[in-house]
Amino acid sequence: MPEADAFDEDQEQISRELSEWLPRRGDKLIHQETPFAAHVDPLGYSDLLNPEKRSPIGRRGLYSDGFLQAGDRLVDSLKGSPVEDALIYPIVYVYRHHLELELKGRILYCLNWLSGKNAEEIKSFASEKLNRNHRLLPLWHTLRNLYPCCAKQMPNETKAFEKLLAELDKLDPDGQAARYAEDIKEKQTFFGLYSLDLALFRSAIHKMSHYLDCILESIGEELDWRSEMASW
Repeated sequence: MPEADAFDEDQEQISRELSEWLPRRGDKLIHQETPFAAHVDPLGYSDLLNPEKRSPIGRRGLYSDGFLQAGDRLVDSLKGSPVEDALIYPIVYVYRHHLELELKGRILYCLNWLSGKNAEEIKSFASEKLNRNHRLLPLWHTLRNLYPCCAKQMPNETKAFEKLLAELDKLDPDGQAARYAEDIKEKQTFFGLYSLDLALFRSAIHKMSHYLDCILESIGEELDWRSEMASW
């Protein structure tokens, strides 16, 4: 092949690769209704005739489960390569966010079914103490105050859960350490942490999540008991 032809072919190859590597006119970010599209409402509660009337049922659980699954997929994908160490940050973030959403979900469940508060009071409480709060320990204290039975029914498990939660709160107090290299005071995040076994970290996160599931089941049993008492 003449040298000029070889040069032209190389240039065409580079051009083709760049066209897939850099944004180009006509590209679109949001593609819907394709064979590979993930559904925003996989539970099927949306009004098909009016998609804007999407039901809130199950939405919080979808977000929480999504972050848990994302963490699991990332940990499962690890091959032990040093370049993968950068994945520690998104892994810690998605697992931590899962627990934050789970705690907030349990709090709202207690507020809606056990607190005796009306809708306006619950909305005000959520606005002041949930929506603006990302600290795990304060959220846990709120849940424990709303439903003290969890500590009575599972004393040993509760102590173990609190110890694990305190570790995570120290590592990432407000959900920012896994997102930024420095906090708002320009101090390095994850300071003092030199390595982290992500498989064992995942195991502990799942145990904490299961504990919160047990609380949800306990609340459901109490609601059933209250319903039976009211019918007598």
